[in-house]
Amino acid sequence: MPVAAAPEWVRTNLFGGSIGALAQAPSAPGTLYATARWFGEMYRSRDGGATWHVRGRLPQMGFPVRDLAVDPHDPGILYAWTAAQLQRSPDGGLSWSPIGSELPGVEALAWRGGVLHAATHRGLYRSADGGDTWQVEAFGAAHVSGLAADPATGALLAVAGEEEVPAVLWKSMDDGATWAQVSVLPLPPLNGIGSPHFAFDPVRPGTLYVWFFRLGEPGSEEGPLLRSRDGGATWAELEKPGFSLRDLVPRPDGTLLAGLESGGLRRSHDLGDTWDPVDGRNPVPNASVLRLVTFPEVPGKLLAAGDGGLWVSTDGGARWAASNRGLTAVELRSLSVSPTGPSFLLAVAFDGVFRSVDQGVTWTRIHSEDPGPQPWDIRALDPRRPRTMYGFDWTGQADFLVRSTDGGRSWHALSVPYDCESSGSICSIQMPAFALDPEHPDTLYVGGTYFTHHRGSGPFLVRSDDAFTTWENLNPLPGLRALFAARGPQGALYGLTCARLWRSLDAGRTWQKVGRGLPRAEGCSDQGSRLSGYGSLSIDPGNPQRLYLATSKGVYTSSDGGTTFSPMNRGLEPAWVGTVVIDPTDSTQLYVAASRGLFRWSAARRTWLLVAGLPAGAGFSLVIDPQHPSVLYAGGSRSIFRIDLGALRPEEDSAR
Repeated sequence: MPVAAAPEWVRTNLFGGSIGALAQAPSAPGTLYATARWFGEMYRSRDGGATWHVRGRLPQMGFPVRDLAVDPHDPGILYAWTAAQLQRSPDGGLSWSPIGSELPGVEALAWRGGVLHAATHRGLYRSADGGDTWQVEAFGAAHVSGLAADPATGALLAVAGEEEVPAVLWKSMDDGATWAQVSVLPLPPLNGIGSPHFAFDPVRPGTLYVWFFRLGEPGSEEGPLLRSRDGGATWAELEKPGFSLRDLVPRPDGTLLAGLESGGLRRSHDLGDTWDPVDGRNPVPNASVLRLVTFPEVPGKLLAAGDGGLWVSTDGGARWAASNRGLTAVELRSLSVSPTGPSFLLAVAFDGVFRSVDQGVTWTRIHSEDPGPQPWDIRALDPRRPRTMYGFDWTGQADFLVRSTDGGRSWHALSVPYDCESSGSICSIQMPAFALDPEHPDTLYVGGTYFTHHRGSGPFLVRSDDAFTTWENLNPLPGLRALFAARGPQGALYGLTCARLWRSLDAGRTWQKVGRGLPRAEGCSDQGSRLSGYGSLSIDPGNPQRLYLATSKGVYTSSDGGTTFSPMNRGLEPAWVGTVVIDPTDSTQLYVAASRGLFRWSAARRTWLLVAGLPAGAGFSLVIDPQHPSVLYAGGSRSIFRIDLGALRPEEDSAR
């Protein structure tokens, strides 16, 4: 019999991610560079942000990258700096080398007259060779915290001062050869208020803005927002449009746009005297905006970058659309498939919830950063109402349960008896265990641990079957990591700790230790690591007595509801397995991911057969589509992969 071609994995990326810096090439405004805030990759776009391509990784410089800058004459020469180091790339971010070792901490860069100027902690420096060599230019040992070039007048502006001494604005009209004091900024001492940043009005000569923050140092206090209409001679303090002001863009029509790290985008029509309210219908205000870029040759076009990725507007900021194609800087946290109804995939990433209705070919962000809750992962979808789903969010002290009834577009917190709101500042709540009753999905279980100043500490397990109005305290299991509910009129409830399997036949009121024959879980106790010992329990949907337990030593199965287990590792070799995936249309078809690849259980041969290797970055998270059971997904920390097993017949498996 001819052997069918081995199935292949198809990568389906979530485009987006948290952006730490964005820079535009002055000589080629359609060329932009972006850095991923958490992963350090450098991306480049040559079509104004429509598509992005990874260039390489920024070198580890010991401190957060404060900013990027592009050479004004060569769009391929790029600079990146932290408080301690300056790096240069001659090839658009492919390679980097340190420069300016003599610079005592870089605050900002600016070009004028073919000369590169650097504001540092001890004076202003200049380089006539693109940063290879540097000489002290001005201000001696003073802290030069801000530097900018006025595109209309050609002036260089610098803010210099000492700690506990008022900050002085200086101006040079001869490319830095001489400097004149313009004004004393109406500020508290520079110590601790962050670095000054400048924005110049493109149609009102002499109108400029200054605001203060220090990227990568959230503990630093942010200074005021200032406006000058006479080139910096006098200043007026404006009401800030919101906390954490990050960028300002004056538009030729007189509109002033403000990007906020918390609150998105705000708009002013009177040069910053007043600000429009946040428009919650616009997608950008639901995400942070750290940098705004304009395109002089395309009136009305804007690009915004922040923790929600990249967004583009073609009408001056009235409407926005995601502009992330090719930008793969997301951190995947969970992957789910609708159990019934219209088929869809849900992915929770660090900065949003994404949905795909075409098996991962395309994705739409349906929820992004917002003052309301957003799950870190999705734990369950209601089998009767798949648009109803549950997950957990975190307050910084406590996990809390959230629910969506509109397919993940909005989320609402559910009250669980254990929380930190009324427990004082000393409090910690962890909720690793959650289960829906598959026969009665309005019944749910939540388990974990609590520690509060007033109540002490310990494990907890609660149950609600009346739409979260009341909760019943059950018999808790110390070290509980996961809960699993079986089907049937008297379906069992299983609790999994690091090294023990427990079973309850009375909805969690009493527990029995089961699992005779399971391997000893080494290196962990009931309070141990979630990543060692036993993995996940899978229950046969057609036979609730048939269980499969993934362990660090392979797969073990039970035919008596968990009382006893036996290994089923032939062909697999004892290996770490995260979960056993059961085909919902044929429960004899099982899949696991192990170190050597994706395996399928052959019931006829009583062995595991290698189906395909695992692509790099796939991880061990497997999900099968109940409505298209030949389609299997593998989720990693950064990528999602799809494989179609429909052409692989069981009798052909033996040839693999």
